[in-house]
Amino acid sequence: MPFDGILLGSRVMVAKEAGTSDAAKELIVAIPGLSGAEWHKTFDGSSGGVLTITSEYGELNHVLATRATLLCKDLGDTILSQPREKHASLLLARKDEIISRLNRDYMRPWFGRKADGRVVDLEDMTYAEVISRLVALMYVKHQQHWIDKSYRRLVFDFIIRAERRLGSDLPEMTIVPDIQDLPPTELALLISEHYPAAESQLLHSEDIQFFIGICKRRGQKPVPFIPVLDDDFGTLFQKDSSWQSEDLATVVDQDPQR
Repeated sequence: MPFDGILLGSRVMVAKEAGTSDAAKELIVAIPGLSGAEWHKTFDGSSGGVLTITSEYGELNHVLATRATLLCKDLGDTILSQPREKHASLLLARKDEIISRLNRDYMRPWFGRKADGRVVDLEDMTYAEVISRLVALMYVKHQQHWIDKSYRRLVFDFIIRAERRLGSDLPEMTIVPDIQDLPPTELALLISEHYPAAESQLLHSEDIQFFIGICKRRGQKPVPFIPVLDDDFGTLFQKDSSWQSEDLATVVDQDPQR
């Protein structure tokens, strides 16, 4: 039949010149693969280390059967294939399971976490915990750089919002100019020193909505975490999901399976 082209995909990704990380290349090379007559098996599950999933645009993609892509297929088949208005209720019905799998298997973990490591929702986090978690997920500490410059802006926008809530009523009064050039890993501590309530005050409901809004803001790189289970989950979960295969330093635990 007529065709427009041949997608070389993984063959290009493992080429010497490709920017794919070495660990991701090793995953690709290690799979046994399938004969042409067996490709149909990948629609039902992992076969030969390969899986067929539906992208956010409805395209069928043959991918490595990693923990991340197995999660993508599961959620794509059971939730994201349903009408968008049903996504939130379907996600919440499996909330604990989905959050656990995000934290274990996916490049975008669940955002909500207390300082002691407990998994929670946004409304159970303090302002200091949110700032600390943002930096942990958006700043590569051992390489000392933000994953993307738009993430730096997001963090400081939230800090300014936190100041309005914690004690500064004047829009022009902010400590951001004094701390913006300091190590990001110290931001939560500095905010707590200036606004002690940041350590104990839980997020106000209006600030939760503000936080979710800036996470979905147009014009910035999609955030590397899932902040909420709502009707926008499909976009938060799938959009811009390939670049981390080239930079494992930005992936939780630097795990290529994610």
